[in-house]
Amino acid sequence: MVDEMKKKTPNGALIKQKMDLTYALRRNEVVKDKPAITQICQHWPALFTEHQVCLEFSRVVGKSLRQDFYEALDHHRLMEIFKAKWGGLG
Repeated sequence: MVDEMKKKTPNGALIKQKMDLTYALRRNEVVKDKPAITQICQHWPALFTEHQVCLEFSRVVGKSLRQDFYEALDHHRLMEIFKAKWGGLG
């Protein structure tokens, strides 16, 4: 997986499959060994991509990170404020 992430265009499906298969190993390693973030970055580089962060959140809590985030924005009406201030840009 580390080699795949070094490629210019890693295979997303392969990365997802391997991340799904190694979830229990990753969880065990983080909980028992308590490695530094730099070690986790070296050992699990895919874990720090936007897509994998969302998938890992889903694996851990069983919810969609993006959906929860946007619902929280709606709850606080922040999207309306941003649209009013910047005219929907960004």
